[in-house]
Amino acid sequence: NAGVAVSIALTAVIFIFAQIFNMPMISVYRFGIYGAGFFIGYFVYSHDEVMDKNEKGWPVYSVAALVSCIAFAKIYYGESYVELSVLKSPVCNIFAWFTVLAILTVMKKWGNFENGFTKFMIKESWGLYIFHYTTLAMTAYYLRTYAGNMPPVVIYILVAISAFLGAFILNNIISRIPVIRWCVLGIKKEKKTRGNVKMSFSDNLSELRKLRGFSQEELANMIGVSRQTLSKYETGESLPDIEKCRLLADTFEVTIDDLIMYDKSRDNIGLAVPPKGKHVFGMVKVGDKGQIVIPAKARKIFDINPGDNLIVLGDESQGIAIIKEKGLIDLLHNIENATK
Repeated sequence: NAGVAVSIALTAVIFIFAQIFNMPMISVYRFGIYGAGFFIGYFVYSHDEVMDKNEKGWPVYSVAALVSCIAFAKIYYGESYVELSVLKSPVCNIFAWFTVLAILTVMKKWGNFENGFTKFMIKESWGLYIFHYTTLAMTAYYLRTYAGNMPPVVIYILVAISAFLGAFILNNIISRIPVIRWCVLGIKKEKKTRGNVKMSFSDNLSELRKLRGFSQEELANMIGVSRQTLSKYETGESLPDIEKCRLLADTFEVTIDDLIMYDKSRDNIGLAVPPKGKHVFGMVKVGDKGQIVIPAKARKIFDINPGDNLIVLGDESQGIAIIKEKGLIDLLHNIENATK
């Protein structure tokens, strides 16, 4: 229920947490405001419903960000922005919070698209966030030490480039080193099996959407999520809750189990997710005397037990079928009763 009014009120929370847990020596490491921002973002603004409500407030946030930016620059012009007296000031935190809100809502309204660059940034964003300050600080230090007379504009450009490229390089190096990548980036060893739930689900979702001829935007609207959220489902970055799985399964007319767990590469069959009520049980091999082993899942679904008699039917144009003796007898009785 966090709309524009709640978002504006959260300015007070940001200001309060900006006053605590600040590092004494490296003042830009501000764990109070960083923690508050992270948890508010994670628990509040990660919800599509919240962002839909706040999207309408983008003009308010943008104007507030611009006005507070001008006020901040005018009041503290010439002072070091990394001084705690500046970082803890009301105008600094109002500026910071409304700028964040403006960026989130403006991008929600006008940045709802996907291309090669956005896909790259989605993939690299965590590493860029983790490592950007390391290369930024190193570059700024050496420029200040050995090129102190360089024009400020050039310094800003060089620092920005080094922060981006340096973080990208560090991320790609660290993410390839076992143990260290888990300690720094939280990356665990990936399972390479195709039976992995995320991989099976994302593959099935993408394939079913394309088979039905839906765009990501259309399918997202059908289940009540944003296109970006659906895109994360298809790339395996996240999994939907059970209600969204039910909506997806109903939309595609498949079972939830098949939507999540079906692996088309199993037994090298390569068939897509079957419709609800239809099954692909896998491949069986015919023995020397024509015998086959009926898969366990098929025996369970059709209640086939040891000792049961099965009738093999055939159609030269369609193939063979196997039915339980009792099932055929029941079918014949039903037909007989219907004709009386």
